[in-house]
Amino acid sequence: MSTEATDWVFENSKTTGSERLALLALAFAADEAFAGAAESLDLCHHMARVDVYEWRRVLVALVQAERLTIGSRYYVVGMVP
Repeated sequence: MSTEATDWVFENSKTTGSERLALLALAFAADEAFAGAAESLDLCHHMARVDVYEWRRVLVALVQAERLTIGSRYYVVGMVP
């Protein structure tokens, strides 16, 4: 868990609703270096209690808005406000 990543989302992200919840779930699962999620993106939807289809829709929206970067093997490589 990364409190730095979670704090960053609270303080810097301009997202709202499901997008904000998704970033907070990913930040919570991020390692201390904030380099990526410790768990699969698909597993984080359980933490956020969001339907898997809604979860994937939100992730796509975040990537398209360039607020989230996902590398190979479903690994978060960065978030932007």
